[in-house]
Amino acid sequence: KLPKAEDILGKPGATDGQQAIVRKGKGAEVHTWSEAEGKWIKVGDVVEGPQDETGGKVVHGVKYDYVFDVDIEEGKPHKKLGYNKGENPYEAAQRFIDNESLPQDFLEEIAKFIEKNVGSAASAPPAAPASFADPLTGGGRYIPSGANLPPSSA
Repeated sequence: KLPKAEDILGKPGATDGQQAIVRKGKGAEVHTWSEAEGKWIKVGDVVEGPQDETGGKVVHGVKYDYVFDVDIEEGKPHKKLGYNKGENPYEAAQRFIDNESLPQDFLEEIAKFIEKNVGSAASAPPAAPASFADPLTGGGRYIPSGANLPPSSA
């Protein structure tokens, strides 16, 4: 359960850029702490959380494991932020910035928002293949010629 806005936003943040997702009425808002301004700054409204693991939604023709509706500007349509498990949150944030023509300054905030909202899925690397295969030979590993071979009798 999310904390109430007044419980979090009435206290200073611990570090510059710290993010807080708070309950405001029936919805949720994302705020970030600004050391320079000495206050919490609203980043946007979270109007929809991630889909379940078997779900997924499509953004710009691409299916994602998680899709967030993010309210960037009051009175404007929500923007879709798509993210796949195992993806680098910074790459997903950069894609969102590029697709929505947002200022590059939002990169860190968006990446941290993704990490916070998808939990361990954000930092989990993609599953490694069951066994290594050399891309040139298809073999399991490189073995230099003559290595670990018995001496020849020739």
